[in-house]
Formats: sequence, structure tokens, C-alpha cells
Amino acid sequence: MSIGQGNSFDSAVGYVSVPTVVSTEEKPRHRIADVRRSLGISVRTAARCLHISVDEVRRQEEPTNDILISELLRWKQVLGVPLALMLVESDSPFSQPTMVRSRLLRIMKTIRAISETATSSSTQRFAAMLEQQVEELMPAP
Repeated sequence: MSIGQGNSFDSAVGYVSVPTVVSTEEKPRHRIADVRRSLGISVRTAARCLHISVDEVRRQEEPTNDILISELLRWKQVLGVPLALMLVESDSPFSQPTMVRSRLLRIMKTIRAISETATSSSTQRFAAMLEQQVEELMPAP
């Protein structure tokens, strides 16, 4: 907090300087960065999906940044979570379907890494089968 000077009118003496208290602490408005990290999505991947720069992702993720609703809706689409989950007013921990989805997304990333680095066709088939099974388990966003 900082103390500034304000003016107040006193009928006996005219204007008098009165200290005013100005809060320099901003309250967090959203939890975009926390949600993104919990889902295992990198800043670069988020930037690619949102069609913006990495610096812009970091700016939007700043919890005190007052971003537009349209930007929040784009984040909702990319992260695949309910909008309320990204807002600070939501005191609740992640819902069960969201936690399951985030864990399955991490597994999916591992499966894709295995698939991309596999040298044998049997390993590629195995990775493809695992990917299909994980997709069947994944709850809808």
C-alpha cells in the first residue's frame, strides 16, 4: 500500500490535504497458468494452439491481468476445462473428470512420444492401440 495526498474541503480553513490510502496489491483474477501446468501443456504448445506469441501467453497467464472474456473462452477451448475452473472465485479443487482428463492427457503425450520414436512396426502398433484405448477412457471436455 502507498499513501497519497487527497484534497478535502473544510469550511473553516478551505482545502486541506488529507492522506489517502491506495492499494498497490492486485488480487488474482484467474488461474490460467495453474490449470495449464496441471494439464501438462507447455507455454509453447498453448501459444501454438492460441495462435499468439509465447510472450502474449505469459502476459495473459499473469493472474492479475484483466483479460477479455473472448480470450478466456479461447483458453477454455485449448485447455478443455470449464470456464469457472479458470476463475479465482472457484475455490473448489479440480473436479474429478478434469483431474482424470489431465492425467490421461499426460499419458497420451507419453504414448505419442513412444509412437514418434518407435523404430519397429510392432511398437508403433502397440502405441496406436494404447492411444485408442486412452481416447475411449477420456471424459469429454
